[in-house]
Amino acid sequence: MLKAVLFDLDGTLADTAVDLCNALNILLKKRGLPCQTFDAFRAIAGDGAGAFVRQGFGIDNTHPDFENLRQEYLAAYNDCFDKNPVLFDNIDRLIRVLHQNNIAWGIVTNKSKRFTDRLIPKFGFTFAPQVVVSGDTLSVSKPNPEPLLYAAQQLNINPKECAYVGDSLGDIQAANAAGMTSILANWGYSMTDTARHYLTGMMIIMAVYMIGRSANTVIINGIFAAGGDTLFDVYSLAVCMWGLALPLAFAGAFWFHWPVLAVYACTCLDEVGKIPWVMARFRKYKWVRDLTRQVR
Repeated sequence: MLKAVLFDLDGTLADTAVDLCNALNILLKKRGLPCQTFDAFRAIAGDGAGAFVRQGFGIDNTHPDFENLRQEYLAAYNDCFDKNPVLFDNIDRLIRVLHQNNIAWGIVTNKSKRFTDRLIPKFGFTFAPQVVVSGDTLSVSKPNPEPLLYAAQQLNINPKECAYVGDSLGDIQAANAAGMTSILANWGYSMTDTARHYLTGMMIIMAVYMIGRSANTVIINGIFAAGGDTLFDVYSLAVCMWGLALPLAFAGAFWFHWPVLAVYACTCLDEVGKIPWVMARFRKYKWVRDLTRQVR
């Protein structure tokens, strides 16, 4: 049972990318370097100050100037961090729904506490987060699962009864390692428009697939099995998956070079393809068997 939902901050609850990018441009301008476009850095907006230094200056963590530049970046961000942040659409509505269903909520972010504590009140949440864990609350940060486990501990809720919503790979890795349900926010920074298009298409295809799977499960494993027809599931799966879905997907991917979503749809044909066969068998009562036994 879900008892708590924890959220990442940057790129999940709020769009803070403009201020994060502006801080880098302040630093670049100060050093006589050309400013960068917002689009060039939006994808790393949720990855922390180090990511901006690495990409903006073309250096890695081992460079002797890295830490000094990171501290200068944080100082620049301190001057503009609260200029343009906005909640993503319907976030506060989501928080209200969680509250109405007695589900606790909180924030686990890699953003420094000095920014988190001042930024959160500016969003005007109808119901304040019940726990906030910043990037420097503990000695480790995401993708290490400890911040998520610490948040669950503060809420006195089992991690298995929590979900974590984030927009980056590190968020998902942290949630999985903590034993929480991981939820990807496809409106965040890390997902390109192409990836978002694919994800939306895959969700639509999966929705159709689940309709077929639900109907087939009830009829094949429920009605047919109750009538004694226990082998239909085996050979229908063999025909529809190994004889139809997988060969067609393989041919589409490596021979015909179909679009990604078309190939993915082929992999889901096993359940959808069963439906006409299942319904025909159901209507003709071919699933009814003689379950009686002769006893002498």
